[in-house]
Amino acid sequence: MKTKISNLLVWTGLLFLTANSLSAQLDYKLNQILDSMKVVAFQNIVELKQNYVIVRLNDNKMKIQALRKAGGGAKYADEIEIKQKEENQKIVNGFVENYDFSQVYFIHTSEYKKWKNGEEACFLNTDLACDPLIKPADLEYYIVDFDFVRQSKIGSPGRSQGAGDVRYNGDVNLRKLGIVVLNKNNEQLEKPFPNFVGETVWFFKQDPKVMVRKLNENFKEFHFEALKEF
Repeated sequence: MKTKISNLLVWTGLLFLTANSLSAQLDYKLNQILDSMKVVAFQNIVELKQNYVIVRLNDNKMKIQALRKAGGGAKYADEIEIKQKEENQKIVNGFVENYDFSQVYFIHTSEYKKWKNGEEACFLNTDLACDPLIKPADLEYYIVDFDFVRQSKIGSPGRSQGAGDVRYNGDVNLRKLGIVVLNKNNEQLEKPFPNFVGETVWFFKQDPKVMVRKLNENFKEFHFEALKEF
């Protein structure tokens, strides 16, 4: 009986040690992944500072065109167009007044697709008018959208973020709306890069100017951290 109990204790101890070993290995691999993501994020912020961002402004072009072709939809199309232009102007004003981290360009989503395909496209001035003299250089630019953020690919430990930030902890994607930062390949940047500023804080909707100011502050803080590492 004593022998059986002793064997059971030995096997229990071995299982415990094996489990701890596997857990340590997984933690080590996860830390390696997170460390490599941090290096990439630092490289991205330094690169962004040296180049520029393109702010893509939604123009609802296809929806508006479809409504105007449909019978009786012209009035509704006009209302959508006016409302969208007002929203876009608020966004542009936010960048003009509160963003100085890098150079910035503005373009409608429909025009960006043409520009990306090497076709003639129209970039906008700060009054949302087409300006043929605005021609960004072919650099490693980044994209800013007002859209829904997706969940991070890597579930990092949850932690409290600043106001307007999203919580990344591997939970279900809550699809928060706000400012989203992507690379030129249309891929959302990963944390710890400051890739998102939420539109709502404690159920209160933020003005685009406030959101852009927060984005600018986040970029500067993360850039400062990156320079300390490089």
